[in-house]
Amino acid sequence: MALLHAKSFVKLRSLLFALMILGPLEARGEEPVITRIVIEGNQVTREHVIRREVTHPLGAPFDSLLAAQDRNRLYNLRIFEMVAVYARPDDDNEMELVVEVHESLRFLALPIIYRVEEIGWSYGGAVNMVNFQGLNRIVGATITLGGENTYHFQFFDPWIWGNQISLTSSITDRYFSHPVYRFRVRERQIQFGLGKLSEKKTLLGRVSAAVVDRDLQWRRSQAGDADPPGGVRVDLRHRTLHVNLLLLLRTMDIWRDPTNGFRLKVLYAPKIALDEGSPDYTLMQVELAVYRQLRGGAHPTILAWAASLSAQTGEVQFYSQQYLGGIWVRGFGLIPADAAEGVRRRLEAESLVVTAVELRQTIIPRKMVEGAEWGLGGLLFIDVAWGYGAIRPLGAAQPISGFGAGLRLFMPYLDNFAIDLGINTYNFAPKVRFRLGHKF
Repeated sequence: MALLHAKSFVKLRSLLFALMILGPLEARGEEPVITRIVIEGNQVTREHVIRREVTHPLGAPFDSLLAAQDRNRLYNLRIFEMVAVYARPDDDNEMELVVEVHESLRFLALPIIYRVEEIGWSYGGAVNMVNFQGLNRIVGATITLGGENTYHFQFFDPWIWGNQISLTSSITDRYFSHPVYRFRVRERQIQFGLGKLSEKKTLLGRVSAAVVDRDLQWRRSQAGDADPPGGVRVDLRHRTLHVNLLLLLRTMDIWRDPTNGFRLKVLYAPKIALDEGSPDYTLMQVELAVYRQLRGGAHPTILAWAASLSAQTGEVQFYSQQYLGGIWVRGFGLIPADAAEGVRRRLEAESLVVTAVELRQTIIPRKMVEGAEWGLGGLLFIDVAWGYGAIRPLGAAQPISGFGAGLRLFMPYLDNFAIDLGINTYNFAPKVRFRLGHKF
């Protein structure tokens, strides 16, 4: 009898142990699932524009990783200042996925005042209708006068038909002085393009074509003026068809200000003569940018690296020359004659190899202020580049370099306003540059 009692006790203990294990498993199996998606906060944006970015499935428990990815996808539309994706129990004790958004400013009228050191001051304004008709379309116009006389009109629809097929179009009339040679250029252009974005929004293919009419007129020469390659000053008019074939692979989390991931861009852009006196030449460009978060939290630190190869072949015109000063290598001006003696010939080239490293640090985290998101960041950078072409092959090219620091004021819709103070390694003369957006 004692043996039977002992065996019964063992069975009872085993049963209790099994219930202790299976009980939590059963409870986990009954975890509430998402039964519906609720969109909140959109005043203008059509609900289907938001829903097609949400990949979190119904009938499954809340997945914070998928919610974070959906949040980034909505941020990447660039029409929201704030996005939150979270689970919330509803009145029936079921779970709903809440997508809460705060729309960016839709109508932007901005004054434009800027100075390009080599050209002078320009004044004007820009008017943009963002998220036009609640479909993430952009309609905009820009006018500047002074150093650059520009009239630019654009229309962009990221999903004009089918499955993520986009349309780009623009009309531009630009009249400006060349920063190095003493001539003025008038460029008139009309452009159309179609793009296709992959389902996961990581791969973009785009083809566009533009008819460009370019008039070039030399001004009266003065002492110290630079002569063009060949030394011939001839007024000209070129009509060309510019075809751009673009392939873009992006794995960055947030396109406007990445913390992790990479971007690979491949561009093939032939310029085809439309009349007998116009040139044929081609631009090929490969660009890679990599981003890695070194420290998280409210004040993250990001290490960013980029490299670019731009090669021009064919009847490359002197007005298509590249200048390593300016944004390519910060710390230099665009005019070679203003540089140190030993580096002047390196600044002008047909083709470029450029690399840059930036250490980015959030100073003031972005936050909503009266309906708009603002923030401040800083960075340290090093730029190195080689210029080459028919006269100076890449193997014989000598590098130039610059380093410095900058600030980024993050603004509604415009991403950020950038100020860079660059110093070159030849005469150590500081150069300040202003622009909208990151260098890469």
